[in-house]
Amino acid sequence: MERALAFSVCGDLARDEIIGFLVHLGRGVQGRSSGRSTEYTPAGGPVRHPAEDGPCGTMGRMGVLMHLPSGRRLPLRSVHVVGRAQSCDLHVPAREVSAQHAALRWNGTEWTVRDLGSRNGTFVDGVRLDVAQEWTLSLHAGLGFGSPAVAFRLVEDGPPLAMAVPLDGGEPVLVEHGLLFLPDADAPQICIYQDGARWVSDPADGSAVRDGGLVDAGERAWRLHLPHAIAATAAAPAVHLWLRDLTLRFRVTPDEEHVQLLLDTAGGEYDLGARAHNYLLLTLARQRLRDREEGASSEEQGWVYHDELSQMLCIEPNVVYVHTCRARKALAKAGVADAYDIVERRHGSGRVRLAIDRFEVETTPS
Repeated sequence: MERALAFSVCGDLARDEIIGFLVHLGRGVQGRSSGRSTEYTPAGGPVRHPAEDGPCGTMGRMGVLMHLPSGRRLPLRSVHVVGRAQSCDLHVPAREVSAQHAALRWNGTEWTVRDLGSRNGTFVDGVRLDVAQEWTLSLHAGLGFGSPAVAFRLVEDGPPLAMAVPLDGGEPVLVEHGLLFLPDADAPQICIYQDGARWVSDPADGSAVRDGGLVDAGERAWRLHLPHAIAATAAAPAVHLWLRDLTLRFRVTPDEEHVQLLLDTAGGEYDLGARAHNYLLLTLARQRLRDREEGASSEEQGWVYHDELSQMLCIEPNVVYVHTCRARKALAKAGVADAYDIVERRHGSGRVRLAIDRFEVETTPS
């Protein structure tokens, strides 16, 4: 009879020892901490695990281990430590597994695994690794920790993605189209995105956030896991769109109940459909138009205080932010690389505006 195996992920990494070990071997990596463990009991009892498609539908595009006996899918971080210690990213409480047994690592182009001096060994497709040997993992490679029996398989080999893990347990929230919404994409309170080499948070006037840092959203505390190599290693999208190359075309019904948004580019037209958040962009576009007609310079056109915008839209300030995030998400999904900047902030002033000054507004039949 198969022995019951309980394991957990998202633990507090005993990072000083592991990172120091890897650096000693000439493999420097970014340090980080993790959130509290989430228990898995595949052979009975309640099971809590990250959704296979992820809250943002991105798990299939990142590194994922599958626990074969249970079928659970585990998203991988840039450095993912496996061991018996509760602090490990992948906690395997089996006697043959060492406290810090092995480490999986994204090296910028592929996933590798290294034995961390375990007593009973780390195995790839039944082959035992030498201590400190770094082995490149191919897609569908089988892994055994403390035994040659394959317990885990690398079922997705994409680069690690940014995620946030709730400290009170539960599913991680994964980045979607470059944007990490907390507590979720439906009612975001915080948006975290990559700005060049750093990750920043909004609202907070674009303050930098760090890998392993804590943020509060949705009455929960979240631990951030923010890889730094994604921009350089992720495959380039088939289409590059930038805000500077777009013209926004708004099609508005006479009662303004429906606002359709189309992106006009040199490569064609992209229909983003009629959505409630399009009215926010339309309102900001009209503010730019009014200021332009009054002779304001391009640098001064369109700025409006956040509270004033809330009154113009007849919605609460937190709903304004939700609609802003949804507009950014829609553009990002359409392939706009700098979608986050569609609503521009003037730092320290509490004012925002539409970043694009090229737009057209057309009234269409109801």
